[in-house]
Amino acid sequence: MPDVVIAHHLPDGIAAQLAAVLPPGAQLVRTPKDASWQIPEEATVMVCLPPHAGVYFPKEAPEGWPFGLRWVQAVSTGIDDYPRWVFGVEHATCGRGTQSAAIAEYAVASILALEKNFPEVWIDDPEPWYPMQQKPIGTIEGKTIGVIGYGTIGQGVARRVLPFGASVVVNRRSGAGRDGDVEFAPLDEVLARADHLVLAAPLTPQTRHLIRRETLAKMKPEAHLVNVARGGMVDQDALIEALDAGRLRFATLDVTDPEPLPKGHPLYAHPRARVTPHVSWGKGGNPFDAIGALIAENVRRFLDGRELLSPIDREAGY
Repeated sequence: MPDVVIAHHLPDGIAAQLAAVLPPGAQLVRTPKDASWQIPEEATVMVCLPPHAGVYFPKEAPEGWPFGLRWVQAVSTGIDDYPRWVFGVEHATCGRGTQSAAIAEYAVASILALEKNFPEVWIDDPEPWYPMQQKPIGTIEGKTIGVIGYGTIGQGVARRVLPFGASVVVNRRSGAGRDGDVEFAPLDEVLARADHLVLAAPLTPQTRHLIRRETLAKMKPEAHLVNVARGGMVDQDALIEALDAGRLRFATLDVTDPEPLPKGHPLYAHPRARVTPHVSWGKGGNPFDAIGALIAENVRRFLDGRELLSPIDREAGY
């Protein structure tokens, strides 16, 4: 008999990759994506994709849940679209931290692209050479980078911009203080001071539409909003109003609500906005390598009775 049976509904290719890195004694057993709760009685672990990946979870927990399960591992970092009953087990973990470096790089690249006016300053003809030289190129040296959320992504943004000579001010759930050169401050202060504001917090009832008319009004008109968190953190109608009126310089959105935005949505063609199709997590190579390594390590810890990595705070919702 295997040491641990892991139920899953991963695509065949990803399941094969996971099987290749699991420790000896771990066995994968497939469950249907349209009936993900039909868990084999011998399974004590479930690895699950989020609903937006095409997995069906009923709104209410099926009778007998969690059956014989002791641990549920979510492949995604965010858990906002899973029914909460899914994590009603002894251990619940997610993919937190596996893509943080790539997402932090995306946020910093977005900031630098705006300051350096990429790609508008790229030329393919000599005619604009001298006129383009008259247009000022910005810098993040001396600028304030505001960050909402100080998990692995927020910390990654801070580490990357501080060497440029920027200052970093963060709003986080746990309050004020400092972390080296990083300052923690109330939300209103972060909004007012930020030249570039990076959203890197989980989507919870408390953060849904955190960026709305009232909070946008507290930001500098020359500020830049970067959303690498969840689209639901931003009231997009209020954002478009602020961009149209010149009350916000620019918005870079890797996440939207919904995803994708419908054809013809004004954010696609807005001169003060850029939308990318939720690609900030990509870092080349095999995108499943990092989460596969995390799951394999957690399986080893589960078998050894050790604390699991990336636990979910069920009360906080992430």
